[in-house]
Amino acid sequence: MDTCSPDPLVTSDLIFVGVDYAWGLGGLLLVLLLIRFGKLERWVFGAFVMGWAITSSFELLQQVLSFTYPAKCGIETLEPKYIMWIFHAAGDSVLLLLFLGICFLIWGRRILTKFHWPTAILMGIFGMTQEFIVETTQRVWVYSDIPINPVWATWNGREMTVQQWHWLILPVIYYALIRFWIYPKFGPKDEAAETES
Repeated sequence: MDTCSPDPLVTSDLIFVGVDYAWGLGGLLLVLLLIRFGKLERWVFGAFVMGWAITSSFELLQQVLSFTYPAKCGIETLEPKYIMWIFHAAGDSVLLLLFLGICFLIWGRRILTKFHWPTAILMGIFGMTQEFIVETTQRVWVYSDIPINPVWATWNGREMTVQQWHWLILPVIYYALIRFWIYPKFGPKDEAAETES
């Protein structure tokens, strides 16, 4: 079993901890404010909740199966792992919403009224790209090299484990759920709005 380092926390550790909390909460607050002031449609809140629901299962599973552990022992005091999955899932939901938003800016509303394979593929690429960026730069949580989660590569001194590949598939599942459930149920009912591209 991997263990944390007893080294004291430094400023960069505290910054990463702050970002861990602020990213998901700040994203949720921004979504609510933009909806409140008419800059986003109301169904976007459902998209945020859907993103949180599907990513929370992955985040919680990682903790239950001990796929991660804190790099430094002091981190777990600030970020108890059985609580942090809630915040990490909120942050993941913000990322998924950003990916969807970028695709919306590229292809328009048609990605919500018809399943669009280029959107699904691009969202999967976005998912893995952000995973590499985040996991090769953050130093708060480390992935455990255990038989059910083996290391497949080392990047920037960080071990990459098999479970990280869920970021290739997760955005595609998210997009399908938005396209086939959230948007039809909670999106605008005005036919003109739905067919606008």
